[in-house]
Amino acid sequence: MKYYLFILVAVFLIPTPTHAIEFENRLPESVWEVEMRLQHTPVYDRAFNGYGEEAPLQQLMLWDREWRDSVVGKLQREEQRLEIRMAYGLTEKWMLEATIPLLQKKQTSTLNFVSATSSQQKVLDSLATETQSGPGDISLQIAKDLSATTTWYNRGGFSFRLPTGTSGTPRGIAANAIGEGHSSVGAFFHFNWFPLTHGIRNGIRLAASNELVGERETLDGEKGYYSAGHR
Repeated sequence: MKYYLFILVAVFLIPTPTHAIEFENRLPESVWEVEMRLQHTPVYDRAFNGYGEEAPLQQLMLWDREWRDSVVGKLQREEQRLEIRMAYGLTEKWMLEATIPLLQKKQTSTLNFVSATSSQQKVLDSLATETQSGPGDISLQIAKDLSATTTWYNRGGFSFRLPTGTSGTPRGIAANAIGEGHSSVGAFFHFNWFPLTHGIRNGIRLAASNELVGERETLDGEKGYYSAGHR
């Protein structure tokens, strides 16, 4: 946790300007750009369940279980994320960007089902109290500056996510493990328009990602093929 403390001190002692729209910088050839971000998600115990209704967090995990309303107790989660983003100018128009996250995830469970069967208890054991920490999935981008004029700056490229986060065992659709356990590939286009009016800037960002099929355990402990959005 020492590096978290260092970043917090730096944030308060070295103020930096922020912007409503995230800027994209053109990198000259052989130039590096390094950025760090700290994100803290405080303790929460509520989420939207499978019907789009706000409910206790365990309802999201157990929303397709008929016995979910018989479970008592509470499920809480908390997350801290430190992202290190590094960009390098390959040429005047091409750049390579990598985002390396360092995460700590805490899950606290007091869930109990008095008359649970062995299979139901196994599901609850999959949601037991645990803390996971370590490097997460690394994201890569290969981008090209498509056009740059006085009023337009456009960029496009390809994105990849590598399953480098290995701490914990991902189970179900909302795992507490570090990393998704599978890769993704995608493409993106960013359009920035400067209308030459002070204080006005418009930006449109389009992105598409294909989550590759991988393997993951269900809350029952069974292994099988997994695609994002399915148990």
